Amino acid sequence: MKIAAIKTKKGYYITDNLDDKKYFNSLLGILFFDGEKPRATFLKNWCFVPSQPQKLERLISQPSINHRFELIDESMVSDKLPLGFQSNDVLTEEGEWATAYKHLKSLYKFVMDEQPDILEDVEFVFEVVLELDEIQRFNGFSYPIQKTRYAHEGLVDITQQHVQYQLLDKILFPSIVLPSRPCQLTSEQSYKIVRQYIKQHINLEVAQISSDYNFCFAVEKLVMLQEPYTSQTEVLNARGKSYRKKCYRERYVRTRAVKVFEMTWSPENYRNYTPIQPFQGEDWEDLEAKIDEYCKELIDLINTPLKECPHCNGMGVMEE
Repeated sequence: MKIAAIKTKKGYYITDNLDDKKYFNSLLGILFFDGEKPRATFLKNWCFVPSQPQKLERLISQPSINHRFELIDESMVSDKLPLGFQSNDVLTEEGEWATAYKHLKSLYKFVMDEQPDILEDVEFVFEVVLELDEIQRFNGFSYPIQKTRYAHEGLVDITQQHVQYQLLDKILFPSIVLPSRPCQLTSEQSYKIVRQYIKQHINLEVAQISSDYNFCFAVEKLVMLQEPYTSQTEVLNARGKSYRKKCYRERYVRTRAVKVFEMTWSPENYRNYTPIQPFQGEDWEDLEAKIDEYCKELIDLINTPLKECPHCNGMGVMEE
């Protein structure tokens, strides 16, 4: 077995899957390093040991022994009904009860003795591929996004597993180091995060979503009018025609809508919408902080109530 290691001041981070093949699960967690199991880390396929191991072992199961049949009711023991039989004495090569004992089968139960597992030495090669002062631990992050184009089909999460790294970093560093390297999401992933965040946190009393698609998204502020008015709309029939005696519906207009946010994503670049820039960070933690900061500032802007200025006839607005 070949074990790759990153040496730090606190110990060694080890893996037997340096290429991070998705179909491969590390075997290190079931092994014993100098008599102790390694500690799990925040990243799959990586473990931690405090010192360079001198001996590697694994548990091997031992076969059961003393296969036999014992009398179910021991009070029935007699000359014709012994307490037990060795399985080889009453079973044929096919595993069936021999004819001479077959009439006793229902009176006996099969039992055996289990042997404890034993430790077996494992040959290994231990190679230090990188030396660092320490490896920073990250908890990761998770943001809900719409699963498909249809909202009723639910949500899925974008997590740290979806981030992208610089090509050179992926070449130079093992996967357990990458969380501390510069990383980013795509423009489309960033779009989906912001879209869902706004939908979950918007105050519909002061703003409304005017476009909500996989390719474009827009939000309007509802500005309170200084002088509300009544609007009259004709009621049409099913064919879109006027009734013989025209009917009207009146509504009281208290707000006007003003677009305050719009976006698309690159390379979709839908019409005149603005492609959102991909979220970027110096590491997982920084990336999460920037996503949180952007979303919070944006929703605070969207949810701030506005009203028309009473001094300029609606040419300006004021925060309530």
